[in-house]
Amino acid sequence: MHDLESLIYISRPAIRPHSIELLDIADACLRNNPLHDLTGFLYFDRSFFVQVLEGESARIETLCATLLDDPRHYGMHVLRRAPILRRRFACWDMALCDGTSPYPLFGFKPSRKLLEAAKQGDASALLSAIDSMSVPVRAAPIVAAPSSSEPHLSS
Repeated sequence: MHDLESLIYISRPAIRPHSIELLDIADACLRNNPLHDLTGFLYFDRSFFVQVLEGESARIETLCATLLDDPRHYGMHVLRRAPILRRRFACWDMALCDGTSPYPLFGFKPSRKLLEAAKQGDASALLSAIDSMSVPVRAAPIVAAPSSSEPHLSS
């Protein structure tokens, strides 16, 4: 078994919420994360990105290096990087949380003061809010086996 870890960072967006660039980020996450066995959560508003990434240590390291060079954000500051026993966002290639919405995903809507404090180095309250987030597990689709009374096609 490979070592799992979680990386949480905060940065400033160089793009606007609801922009084509943000859709490009979502598309890249949904396309690439399953290939690299990465899961996570991305909060965005007009002033901040907060992202949680989960996966094998080596893959987190590779992605972190890529993120540091990504021009769609700046001032990336790692808040926590630690081993984990299990994934919190196991069913989410990348859960996107729109902080500009009155009803953000998982009810996660940190105050600007909390985000500013984390950016300035006091991330304890933001990390606590992330850790206490209630993340539902998506149910797997139910696939019924054909009953013996159903006709079977043969070749």
